[in-house]
Parts: sequence; C-alpha cells; structure tokens
Amino acid sequence: MLARAVLQEYLRKERLSANALAQRAGVGQPTLCRFLAGRTKTVTSDIETVLRYAHIEVVNDITLPSHPLDNATLREALARAWDGTLEGAELLAHLIEALGPVVSRHLSTISRRTP
Repeated sequence: MLARAVLQEYLRKERLSANALAQRAGVGQPTLCRFLAGRTKTVTSDIETVLRYAHIEVVNDITLPSHPLDNATLREALARAWDGTLEGAELLAHLIEALGPVVSRHLSTISRRTP
C-alpha cells in the first residue's frame, strides 16, 4: 500500500517516531504501529487522521494506488512518451526520477495552502 510507504518516508524525513506522530495527530500509537507494520490492510478513520496530519492525500478516501503502474494516468502518459526502445525507456526513467523532487515540493506547497 503506497499510503503506508509514504507515511514511513514522512516519519523518516521528519525524524519522528510513530509514537510522536500518533500523539501529534491524536490517534492511538498501537493503531498507527499496526498500520505501519502492515497488520492493518485498510485505511481506517484514525489512519486517515494521521495521513491528513502528514499532508498525505488518500485517493477515494480509501487508499493510494499500491503501485505506480496501477495509475491509469501514469500508464497512458508513459505509453504516449515512450518510443519502444531501451534507450527511450532509460531516458524516461532518468527524467521521471529527476522530476520527483520537483513534484514533491510542488505537492507540499499545495498541501500547505489547503486548509
């Protein structure tokens, strides 16, 4: 589940423990730890609260796609951009990786503006 991975990355970047995040978001630490460990398979209302606190968007109020290729928009964009060659695939991969930090900064800026 991508939401779990994004939340784990948030904890790492913010240098927060699960306990500290649970306290700040106002949810139980065991609930958050079960989710982070993968023992909770769905995004519960408590986990939604934590995700909102961390400015992590959840698709359809359930979960984020579990894999980038599950996203039809990304698949279609790649299909349009790729020329079918190995060189083209490598170039697209490098471009996508280079754009990652730009996309992250843009999304965090938008999240901070949204009440």
